[in-house]
Amino acid sequence: MMLYMQTILEALSAVRPVTAGATSLIAAMADEIGLAAIIDRCCEWDKTRCKISPGKAIEALAICILSDRKALYRVEEFYEGKDVEALFGEGVTAHDFNDDALGRGLDRLFAARANRVLSEVISSGLEEHDVTVGSSHFDTTSLSVYGEYENQDCENAIEVVLGYSKDRRPDLKQIQFGIGVTREGVLNYGEVLSGNSSDKTWNRKTLGKVKTMFPPEILKDLIYVADSSLVTDENVKEAGNQVKFISRMPATYGLVAETIKKAWDLDLWEPAGSYASRKEAAEYWVYETVHRIGEIDYRLIAVRSSSLDSRKEKSIMKRVEKARAAIA
Repeated sequence: MMLYMQTILEALSAVRPVTAGATSLIAAMADEIGLAAIIDRCCEWDKTRCKISPGKAIEALAICILSDRKALYRVEEFYEGKDVEALFGEGVTAHDFNDDALGRGLDRLFAARANRVLSEVISSGLEEHDVTVGSSHFDTTSLSVYGEYENQDCENAIEVVLGYSKDRRPDLKQIQFGIGVTREGVLNYGEVLSGNSSDKTWNRKTLGKVKTMFPPEILKDLIYVADSSLVTDENVKEAGNQVKFISRMPATYGLVAETIKKAWDLDLWEPAGSYASRKEAAEYWVYETVHRIGEIDYRLIAVRSSSLDSRKEKSIMKRVEKARAAIA
């Protein structure tokens, strides 16, 4: 009996508790879309010399970022409390994800053109989970950084520089992210940009990439939704007949004033109702017309709001009162 108990105690002493958290779920989802396999296929690496493939290195980083967001040199520490073999396979240890190994994985990903790799990963995810792109919103955002950053001379390097700050820190250098998401918030496009990138230029390039990234059966259902930086002569030409889009036409186009004036002068407004259930919700009216830009006919829709009407009325009355006071 004593010998039996001793055997049990020895077995229990060999048990190592681990905290899985969300790591197993994230790893399973990464396996579903073939994250590591896609990265390994796109990168150049020597299977005979690398214990950890670029795909596993990047997957390990993604799991860490989504779980605990450790600095690169502390990712190894993050995995010391996890069941690494269950996540990445037999024989893999936390030490295999030291910062040198992860750095080599990132270098190989950069050499393979990260944007191209991400496109393949996204396409795989959309197909695996049967996600419909439908109307997708495209926009950029900025991330401010502190410290000094030496810009690289190599081709396609991201420049950490001053630019238009969307988080209201024009004193800091930044990078930008260009992102596309479905109406449900599922990522279907993404890239990292230099801190001084132009939204107008980004939209034009993204339209071109979208046309080659998505297969025809997906592209035909895509509606590219973006702010007014999308609407330029070059961008509209780039979209052509292949990419449907919805955007706000900038007031720099004379068509804006012409369309609104026509709607008012001829009283062509059609009621569109309210889009909220509260009592004081704004009412909307619309006027729709068609105009040819280049070689393509586009629908132009002017929208009138009762809320904006009241604000405009107050503004006009203030100007009238100010003028009366000046005359008196």
